[in-house]
Amino acid sequence: IPEWEEIEFMVDSGAGTTVITPDEVKAVGPSEPDPNRTYKIADGSMMQDKGTKTFKAQTDDEQWRLINAQVTDVDQALLSVSQIVQTGATVVFSPEANYINSPGGATLPMDLRNNVYFLKMWVPKDKNKLFHGRT
Repeated sequence: IPEWEEIEFMVDSGAGTTVITPDEVKAVGPSEPDPNRTYKIADGSMMQDKGTKTFKAQTDDEQWRLINAQVTDVDQALLSVSQIVQTGATVVFSPEANYINSPGGATLPMDLRNNVYFLKMWVPKDKNKLFHGRT
C-alpha cells in the first residue's frame, strides 16, 4: 500500500475558499459541517458545507505545507489564490514561470495543462506516522 495520497489542486483565482472533495485526504476526518455555510459554484448552483479538514501536505520538493480546506461536493480540489495571498504568499502567473512564493521564501512551481494551473501535493495516509520523505 502506498504511504502517500496524491492530491492535485486546481489553482483558482476565482475561488474564495480552498475546497476538496469528501474522498480526498482520507487520513483526516472533517470537522462538524456548518449547516449555514454553502458554496456557490461556477454554474450558480449551491453546495452544502461538509466540514473542514486541516492537514499537512508535501510538495514535489518535500516542503511541508499546512492546508485548511473546506469539504464539499466539488469535482476537483481547488486551491484558493486569495486564501494563499492572505497568508503572505505571492502567486505568479506569467509566460516565463508559474509559481507560488511562500512567506519563508520557498517557491512552489505550478503545472500548466490545458490553460489551467495545477499544484500537486502528497498527504501521508497515516497521519500519525513519522515521515522522512516520499519514496
